Amino acid sequence: MLRLHTLFVFLSLFLFLFPGLGFSIPAEEANAAVSISDKDPLIIGNCQEIEYDLSAVQTENELLLQQVTELSESNKKLKKRNTEWQKSKPESSLSAIVAELDKKVAVTTNQLEHTSRKYNILIDEFEKRGEKIADLQGINAKQDDKTRFFWFGAGAVVFFMGLLAGKSGNRQKKNFSY
Repeated sequence: MLRLHTLFVFLSLFLFLFPGLGFSIPAEEANAAVSISDKDPLIIGNCQEIEYDLSAVQTENELLLQQVTELSESNKKLKKRNTEWQKSKPESSLSAIVAELDKKVAVTTNQLEHTSRKYNILIDEFEKRGEKIADLQGINAKQDDKTRFFWFGAGAVVFFMGLLAGKSGNRQKKNFSY
């Protein structure tokens, strides 16, 4: 499809080739003899191309006008449907929707506050349990130290008792002859 600027280029070329057609012809030139250049086949071919291009542009213009009318009719139908829809929808449904959304927002904020309170309580319990774990680990370390001390003491008592028993007993030394 040709564009509008292409049509203007062809028209300016046509007027350049036929300068008398764009303006009114004086009476003196009207009776003038036809020159050889008017019968030139190249010029006649250009004229036929321009006429063909012009007819193509006109048909395209008619199609575009038809599309514009179809679009304007569909636009009118859509506007009519929109007004019918606006009239048919109850305003109370919008307020009901807004009220429902407000309730949901209130419930969500309450849940959020409740969750934040639970979070703070859990943090406090976690800190308390951490302190209790530290205390119990200290007590466990002390008991471990006492246990080691008692085992060392028991071993020392057994050693000294064995030494005492060995020295106090009457035992004869055997002489071995090798």
